[in-house]
Amino acid sequence: MTLQQRKSNIELLRIIAMGMIVIYHIFIHGIAPTEIVPQTILSILYIPVIFGVNIFVIISGYFGIRLSWKSFLSLMWIIAFYKLFHLCCDTFFLNIEHPIYEWILKPFCGFVSGGGWFIDIYVLLMLISPLLNKLLSTLNRHDYWAGLGILLLFDIGYGFFLNRHFNASGYSLLHFILLYYIGNSLQKKHIINLYKPGGGI
Repeated sequence: MTLQQRKSNIELLRIIAMGMIVIYHIFIHGIAPTEIVPQTILSILYIPVIFGVNIFVIISGYFGIRLSWKSFLSLMWIIAFYKLFHLCCDTFFLNIEHPIYEWILKPFCGFVSGGGWFIDIYVLLMLISPLLNKLLSTLNRHDYWAGLGILLLFDIGYGFFLNRHFNASGYSLLHFILLYYIGNSLQKKHIINLYKPGGGI
């Protein structure tokens, strides 16, 4: 398998992760309030899609965020797609009505119309990505493991013991940095293995 094929596969996984995020939000904000499906069953249905955010951020670390207007606008288009998809599901499948101004404004006003905690944290991650990328480029293999251990300790302490997270699932900027770090580590290992004998498969 070529490097380009591997990149295409990972991009496909990113799209799947986006779909998982959308489905999870349909469960939480669309189906759960209607009580059409019992909460116990919904809790089971959450399991296959609840990891969408983690996968998406890890892939961002794998490829590396390049802060630019293009990457920022790309994120805004993702928000627009999600908002339109959510409005369509509400309207055509759940019979939840939305006024016409929401159809016009929501897709293109991510920050204003409630992009949610994910957008808030991801934009912060984008803003610090140049510093992160520079730091990660200087780390050797042993430093990666030490850095991972330090980040895990801080993430656990900050998010769970100090309860300093953005939402009930424990997400925070520090957690996103940890996921970005893991993605970058996987990419480094991937490149190393690619040029080892027999590592191109």
